[in-house]
Amino acid sequence: MNALTTHATGPAVSVNGLRKAYGEKVVLDGLDLSIGEGEVMALLGAERRG
Repeated sequence: MNALTTHATGPAVSVNGLRKAYGEKVVLDGLDLSIGEGEVMALLGAERRG
């Protein structure tokens, strides 16, 4: 084992079926996401207006 190896303890963050809307505009629908301990994650998207 090296210094970067960790024991599996399950996800640090976990979501299932995430939905986000601004009024009638749905921007996320049914997102499933699991982020492990020590992992780095970014969710990026384009900004749209109108």
